[in-house]
Amino acid sequence: MAGFTTGQQIAIWAIVIPSAIAIIAIGCGIIKYFWFEGTSTQIRTVDSEELKRFKERLAKLEKILLVKVPPLKTKEDAEQPLSAEEKAEYEHLVAEIKELKRQAKKFKQDLQISIDAQISYAIALFRLANYRESEEVYRAILAGHPDNTDVMNGLGIVLYTLAEYTEAEKIFKNALAKDEDSFGPDHPTVAIRLNNLAGLLQDTNRLSEAEPMYRRALKIDEDSYGPDHPKVVISLNNLALLLKATNRLSEAEPMYRRVLKIDEDSFGPNHLMVARGLNNLAELLRATNRFSEAEPLYRRALKINEDSYGPDHPTVAICLNNLALLLQDTNRFSEAEPLHRRALKIDEDSFGPDHPTVAERLNNLALLLKATNRFSEAEPMYRRALKIAEDSYGPDHPTVAIFLNNLALLLQATNRLSEAEPLYRRALKILEESLGTDHPDTKKVRSNLEKL
Repeated sequence: MAGFTTGQQIAIWAIVIPSAIAIIAIGCGIIKYFWFEGTSTQIRTVDSEELKRFKERLAKLEKILLVKVPPLKTKEDAEQPLSAEEKAEYEHLVAEIKELKRQAKKFKQDLQISIDAQISYAIALFRLANYRESEEVYRAILAGHPDNTDVMNGLGIVLYTLAEYTEAEKIFKNALAKDEDSFGPDHPTVAIRLNNLAGLLQDTNRLSEAEPMYRRALKIDEDSYGPDHPKVVISLNNLALLLKATNRLSEAEPMYRRVLKIDEDSFGPNHLMVARGLNNLAELLRATNRFSEAEPLYRRALKINEDSYGPDHPTVAICLNNLALLLQDTNRFSEAEPLHRRALKIDEDSFGPDHPTVAERLNNLALLLKATNRFSEAEPMYRRALKIAEDSYGPDHPTVAIFLNNLALLLQATNRLSEAEPLYRRALKILEESLGTDHPDTKKVRSNLEKL
């Protein structure tokens, strides 16, 4: 997620629920086309025992996929960091599928795989940040099942992540309309679709369009589950995020506190869902300069996650990052730096050195190094973050623009104005085309360029 520090700098940090987007994978039987296609011109006679073993291996892999990569219900689930062990499992499953697809070409007949397993495969690719491969899988499934709204939604998430907002919006609207026709206007699935679409509208600066969708989703959930049910938290939290984004902090705060109370009452004081609520309330308190109130919430969230996951889990890295940002805000740079470095190490160990989350950690550590006048240390981190983002998302993604802006700020601070200007211009062009001319991020970069 993108946001601004004080002054002219753009910082990236992660919070636990930025916006809720659901992929609900339901059992849909066998798909109508085949991933494991035989070669029609194949001459070689296939041994029946060999084919039987292959089918058994395929069936076993399918079951493992459904167990290890369960359906995702929210975008929070999609963005939940993988542990090193989970990442290794996902990588092994993806490699197994690719190997089976290669081996299948020796057989003359087509081999079936269920839609559930294919959705799990697409999710695994997405969680490994193989976004284009995930997109390809979702598109292939959708070609066989053009009216499946769960697959539409999954594809919409991938495109949303890649900042292909126009197509993602079209897909989300189509899924919403189909589910309203299928389930009626007040079904919980419709609330999920509303949250999805509203999140995209919010991220593309159409806040007045997003708000009534969030409110409608919240009402559906409250009417369906009751006002104190954990499922209400998603819509409640998303509406609070929008109110915070539109500077209606006094309206947002009681919603965050209600989210926290629901989670504590439902799960107990030391549950991971409570840690999420603590973090999001702390973010609001930090935004209103109530640092002394925010800090103990961040620290409590950190302890819950460390106790639950251990000290080296990526979710712990998120908490470390957010606490470090507060310490920076209060000029405690010497306390913040080791937290940033620990978060970076956790994510490098968990995801590998070229993952988009690692780019965020590099960016935030570089911001601290720049703030403490260690420009020569900060610059290679900014450049590495930029390369990771370009490789992960493509050259025209808003996150790329943020890193371009931050690198340009450093170049400007070191009096390399001729190097900074083209970076500002490229960042501005990306943001104008992806988010619009009036988006806060666009305005910030435009201001930076004008002051150069």
